[in-house]
Amino acid sequence: MVKKDAFRIKYYTRSVSGRLAFIFVGLLFIGLLIYITETVRSTLLEHNKRIMNSYARLWALAITEAVRGEELNIIFEEIIKKADFPIIQTDVDGEPIAWRNINVSPRDSAKIKRILKRMASQSTPIPVRSGEYGRTLGYIYFGESRFVSLLRYLPVGEFILLLLFLYLGFLEYERKKTRELQNIWLGMARESAHQLGTPISSLLGWVELLKNKINKPESGSQSDITCEKILAEMESDIQTLDTIVKRFGKIGSAPEIEMVNVNEVVSEAVKYFRKRIPTLYSKIEFLERYEEEHIIVPGNKLLIGWAVENLLKNSIEACDKGEGEIMVVTRTNSADNCANIIITDNGRGIPGGIQKKIFTPGFTTKKRGWGLGLSLAKRIVEEYHRGKLELLESKPYERTTFRISLPISWAE
Repeated sequence: MVKKDAFRIKYYTRSVSGRLAFIFVGLLFIGLLIYITETVRSTLLEHNKRIMNSYARLWALAITEAVRGEELNIIFEEIIKKADFPIIQTDVDGEPIAWRNINVSPRDSAKIKRILKRMASQSTPIPVRSGEYGRTLGYIYFGESRFVSLLRYLPVGEFILLLLFLYLGFLEYERKKTRELQNIWLGMARESAHQLGTPISSLLGWVELLKNKINKPESGSQSDITCEKILAEMESDIQTLDTIVKRFGKIGSAPEIEMVNVNEVVSEAVKYFRKRIPTLYSKIEFLERYEEEHIIVPGNKLLIGWAVENLLKNSIEACDKGEGEIMVVTRTNSADNCANIIITDNGRGIPGGIQKKIFTPGFTTKKRGWGLGLSLAKRIVEEYHRGKLELLESKPYERTTFRISLPISWAE
C-alpha cells in the first residue's frame, strides 16, 4: 500500500540523517575547540605553577641569605616581576603579607581574603620552606591571568558564534525555500495558462467557424468543412481540457495506479505534437521505434503522458530554426526490470555547467520559460512512479538524450 503522504510537495528538504550528521559535525567541532582551549589553559596554569615554585625557592634562599644582592635582584626582575597573573604571599598562618597584579587597597583585607580563598580553590598553594631546616616560612597563592581567565569563556563565544552561523544559514535556507515556492506557484500558474490556452483558443476558433457556417453556409473555402468535422474537433479540444484539469488535480495527491501500456502513452504524446506543432517548428521530424509490441508498467496514464509531453516539448524548443529530428524509443531492460522511454534530439544541447541544475524548480535558460517542465517530469517519474529520469548525454547539434526508467513491477 502506497502512503498518501508520500505524494505531498516537498521543497529543498533535507533528510533526517543529513540533519543529524550536520548537528553531529557541529557538536564535534565545538567539542574539539573546548578540548584545545582547555589544553592551552592547563599548559599556561602549569607554567604559572613552575614560576611560583621558582619564586618560593628564591624567597627561601633570600631569607637564609644563600642568594644575595645583585643575583637575587636579577632573578626577581626577570622572573617574578614579569609574571602577569595574580600572586599573594602569606605567612604560616595564611595571613596575606604581600601581593602582585591585584588591584586592591592594602586596607581592604576582607577582599584580599576572598581573593585568597578563590585562589586556594583553583590551585594548591606553594609552601616556602627553609633549605636548612625544612621549616615552612609561608605560602604563595596564585591565580589565573586575565588571558587564561578569558580562555574559560572562549568555548561559550565559539558556541554562540556557531549558533549565529546556523541561524544565518537557516534564514538563507528559508529564503531559498520561499523563492522556490514562489517559482513553483508562478510556474504552475503560467503552465496552467499555457496548457489551457491552446485548446481554449482552438475552441474559440471552431466556435467562430461554426457561426460562419450557420450564418453563411456556402461561404467560400469553408464549404468543405462540415459541421460534423467541427463538432469532432471541438470534442477533441474539450477532452484535452478535461485531461489538463485531471493532470493538475493529481499533483500533490496519491494518483490512481493501474497497468499502463507505455507504447500507447508515448504514441499518443507524439501524435499530439505532430498535430499541434507550431508552424515555426514545422520542419521537425518525429521518429518512433517501439522495440516490443506491448510494454506494461504500473502507473498513472495521465501523469506518465504529461512527463513524456514535457520532454518532447523541451526537445522541440531545443531545435534551432525549427529544424531537426526527435527520436523516441521504448524498450525493456531486463537487467533493471524496468521499461525505458528514450527521447533524443539533435538540437542545441545543454551546456555542461548547468546540466546538474536543469531539474531544479524555477531554473531555466529560456527568455520566456519558467523552469517547471523538467522538474515536474522528474517529480512525476521518481516520486509518483518510483522510476528515474536522467540526462544521459548532451552534445550540441548532435544528440541530447533523456531517459525515463519505469519499474515493470512494484515491490510492496
